[in-house]
Formats: sequence, structure tokens, C-alpha cells
Amino acid sequence: MPIEKVWAYTYGNVTKLFQFKLKLPHLCVVSENEKDGRWINWHALTIGEHFIKLGRVKLFEFSPQHMVKYNEPSKYLTEQYIGFFNDILNVLPCLSCPMPEDLYRLVDTKGKIEVLWEKIWRYGDNRIIEKLRLNLIAYGGLETLSWNGGSHLQFFRVHDNVNFHYDLTCKDETNIPEWTADKGIYTLAYETFLSEVECLLNRFFLEMEKQLTLTSKTFTQQELKRANLTATHAEKKKYFYDIWDNVKQGKYENSIDWQQVRTDLAYVLENRK
Repeated sequence: MPIEKVWAYTYGNVTKLFQFKLKLPHLCVVSENEKDGRWINWHALTIGEHFIKLGRVKLFEFSPQHMVKYNEPSKYLTEQYIGFFNDILNVLPCLSCPMPEDLYRLVDTKGKIEVLWEKIWRYGDNRIIEKLRLNLIAYGGLETLSWNGGSHLQFFRVHDNVNFHYDLTCKDETNIPEWTADKGIYTLAYETFLSEVECLLNRFFLEMEKQLTLTSKTFTQQELKRANLTATHAEKKKYFYDIWDNVKQGKYENSIDWQQVRTDLAYVLENRK
């Protein structure tokens, strides 16, 4: 069976949430010309299909109608996976600080977030606005996907659980839904979520190391030297494992002052323009 047809999990425990497969290196070429040959870079090597599996629901699975109309080559979203991967790792610091339930109830739907943000941004102090945006409005949000074409994806840690809010109800101008998923909330234990992320972290870099090996057999020495893949890989690996290590060591715990969030929010709502 060709490598690109296999969805295999070869490192440690199987991740149930985050599923992806990378394209073969020769399919990730950024550009090509007769003089310089093929151009490749580390980010391009992360191009692949991916989806999030929440029980029977798959996020980023195209609807049959969308696939027919737009002639999609794959049933799943295909892009540079590093963008999504970066989002997942970068929500970990804020999830180290559980959101109090009273604040969670202010932002537990997309509609509530939009209404609250409309009130907050009218206040004149940009410093306070940005703090509230980061610690309340955008808490646990997947930046490269949220607010894109109507999609909304956000993790909230409340007590010892993680609530994953998703809203993929976006449709085109002819009312064709883009995705098979609709909207909902998927809840799992925080420790289970961390286990899933750890599996994703380990598997992603294992797959990228396979990509580098395949690339070394596919591209010329000139093309490889120009791409500087090994140095970039080492840099990225250190960056993401540093985040993970800090999470496991509890370095982000108590990094959000929730009482200050309440105070700032009350002040802004009372004094907005």
C-alpha cells in the first residue's frame, strides 16, 4: 500500500482526537524552475490532510455537496499542518489556568463572545482591552482557524475538564455547507487532553523526521542545502518541546489573575463609550 494512503500511528499511545497524514515530499515543492531546480522548505513539508475526531463527529471533513461543487481532491482539509499544530501547543499555557465557572458562563457560546467583545472594544484603554481579549475572549482559541469563514473553535478548561466548543456551520452563497460537522461541545478530562497532545507532539516530530529522510533521498544536495531543513527542524522541535516541558512542570499555572480579569471587565463595562 502506498505510504500516502496509510493513516498509521507508530509512536506510543494512539491519539484519538488529532489525526493527520502528510504528503510525500515531492508533492510539497514550493516552486520549480530550470535554473534553480526545486524549492522546498520545512513548513511546506508539513502539508497534509487532517481532521479532529470527536466521537462520531469529524471536524474539517468536507460535506459531500461541497466536495462535488468545488471538486475537492480530498475529503479532509489539506494545508500546512504546522499552523494547526502551533495553535494546539500554544493553547496549553492558558489551559494550565482553569477558567472560573462564572467567567466561563459569559463566553460559553459564540454569540455571547461576540456580544461581550462588542462591549469591551468600545472602551478607550487599549492595554486593558488587550488583556481581556487574551485572557477571556480568545482564551483557548485556535487562532489560525477561529473566525475564519465563520468557523469557531475554542478550548475552555473548567475545573478538571476541557470543553471543546466548535461551530462549523458556515455555508457558501448557495447555502451549501462546507463541513459535515455542525456545532457542539465535546468534553474530556484535562489529563486525557494532555495525553492526546503529548501523543500528537511525539507523532508529529516522528513523522517530520521521516519526511526529512525521504527528502534527502528525493532532492539534490543543492536543493537540500538551500532549504536548511535540519536546522529548522531542530529549532522547531526545541520550541514546541519547551512549551510542553513548561506545562508539565507547572510553569504556566496561576499565570492568569482571574480576579483582575473580573475587576477589569467590570470597570470596562461601566465606563465604555
